[in-house]
Amino acid sequence: MEQRTLLYDERFLESYAGAIITDPATAIVELVANCWDAYATEVNIVWPDSKLNRQFKISDNGHGMTRKEFQHIWRTIAYNRLSSGGSTTAPPDGVKGLPREVFGKNGKGRFASFCFASEYLITSRKNGQEFVCRVHRTPTDPLVLEEISFKETGVEGHGTEIVGNGTIPNILFAPEKARELIGSRFLANPAFKVKLNGSVITFNDIPDLLSRSEVDVEGYGKAFILHIDTKKADKTTKQHGLAWWVQSRAVGECKWSRSDYERILDGRTSEAKRFTFIVQADYLNAHDAVQSDWSGFKEGNEAWEKTREAVQDSIRKIIFDSSKAERDGRRSAVIERIGNTMNTLSLVSKDTRPVPLHLRNAPTQLMKQLDYGKGYRYAHDEEGGFAAGERYLPDGMADPGFYEPVERGLEIKIAQKLRDLRERNAAADLSHPPSGEYR
Repeated sequence: MEQRTLLYDERFLESYAGAIITDPATAIVELVANCWDAYATEVNIVWPDSKLNRQFKISDNGHGMTRKEFQHIWRTIAYNRLSSGGSTTAPPDGVKGLPREVFGKNGKGRFASFCFASEYLITSRKNGQEFVCRVHRTPTDPLVLEEISFKETGVEGHGTEIVGNGTIPNILFAPEKARELIGSRFLANPAFKVKLNGSVITFNDIPDLLSRSEVDVEGYGKAFILHIDTKKADKTTKQHGLAWWVQSRAVGECKWSRSDYERILDGRTSEAKRFTFIVQADYLNAHDAVQSDWSGFKEGNEAWEKTREAVQDSIRKIIFDSSKAERDGRRSAVIERIGNTMNTLSLVSKDTRPVPLHLRNAPTQLMKQLDYGKGYRYAHDEEGGFAAGERYLPDGMADPGFYEPVERGLEIKIAQKLRDLRERNAAADLSHPPSGEYR
């Protein structure tokens, strides 16, 4: 039998790209990273709102794509960004700047727009060309490209714009959280500006993640350190590290250098994937410490070496203090929770409460006659795998609330899930409604 084409399940892209399509936080970081990789200096985002019938939109002034480049990149499922375009990207014609290290590797980020719209229109300009293409999916084809228009010559400018089309999903990730997330990842280079709903994202958007300190470098001046803590380690060190600014201009790339790993991190990779530090040391320019192309500092320059050493020592202490405070906080929370839990337990010798009948196993006929297991609801057979309104504690016993997630890391999602389940419990219309909350 001759095989002419491959068949795709309608969930293929979700399975292949994972959170890039299903999680708004992951999706928006990937899309902004794509703009960075295109050497954009300005990015404009319109956050979708189904109630206002407002579609998602992201545009940049980066390199853009020719029609041929777009067709190749979008149609190649396992596109390898590094082998096709290299690990760095140079600025477009007419734009000054050093080559940037790119974030993208496997090309999956191009599917992120499906997180914000059921389909989208992409417009791109490069080398005098401009094309407009509709990108959508069908139950049997994970990616369908339909060209709307094409101009082969005479188009000025460069850049790419993606606009949602079709159904607008109900995005539970608020624009304020998007601003905070983007700010925590992309504020390290002052030449890369991102606007969301018309307003530039600044350090003011990350007040809960940001702290400031200063270091006196004897004989030279003060260096100011902005400390961004994303509160949890990412999968990689991308968008993390140590960035140096001199007179509001970035010197080199934001990353952890070998010296930083040795003097600051001491092999702690989780911290490397969590923290970003921006150091402002304007006096270094007056001491001729910056290389002529601004790609880095001059090794052997006394001002630079004394500043680097002082800053590294300060950052090492900041990370240690942050980690210690977090450890102490977790320890106190555990002690408090265990103490509260123990206080809710009765003395077994004085007060025991029977397991509810509907939760008891009934291996014998007598137990069945006594209503053991009667009315038991198997959660996996219920909608969403949750038996809304079901009661698991003994009658008359209020829910002690053994676990309360904190607003940090994965527990933010757990907290939202628990709120959803509690709402379903409250809405359940059962003959024996729960006497306490589900937790």
